[in-house]
Amino acid sequence: MATYRKIKNKENPYVMINKEWVNDATMSAKSKGILLYLLSLPDDWIIHEIEIVKHFTDGEKSIRTGIRELIKLGYITREQERHENGKFGELNYDVHEVPTVTLL
Repeated sequence: MATYRKIKNKENPYVMINKEWVNDATMSAKSKGILLYLLSLPDDWIIHEIEIVKHFTDGEKSIRTGIRELIKLGYITREQERHENGKFGELNYDVHEVPTVTLL
């Protein structure tokens, strides 16, 4: 089998990732694609699920399912902000190359 790659230089940026999760048999292909996309974003990127949907041909429900899978597996942690008046604020997402939870 041959592998064809683009030459990497300043005009052709690339992403460097820990590839351990690529062989994780507990992950769906959809979740792997979403994780790869999220890891390719700048570290200070603010994640909004509806924005992720715009970058895939999958529907909103499919992307949300993939994100829930990544949360369950520990690749994404999500926290809901709460305002002083008790109302809910933004959802904050943290994306991890290595899962933060261990499945039993």
